[in-house]
Amino acid sequence: MNVQDVADAIAKNVKTGKWLSCTFTINHPNDPERTISVGVKAYGKWVQRLECCGCVEGIPEQPTQKALKEKVVSLIDAAISVYG
Repeated sequence: MNVQDVADAIAKNVKTGKWLSCTFTINHPNDPERTISVGVKAYGKWVQRLECCGCVEGIPEQPTQKALKEKVVSLIDAAISVYG
């Protein structure tokens, strides 16, 4: 699994009307031997909590699923580059 897969899973949950609360395991982009846990709690186009590499952030409700995916990818990439 990679960062884009996490963003796609969050966006796919948007129309369910249910909370998404889970942990994804992704491959480290620079070291294929390592994995990273990404914890997510999201509802609709709002991510209440996204935890990656010890960094915990949220994403305010976005106008579109595309914008939501872009924010998720950006946030995870930033956490990995700084802390991972």
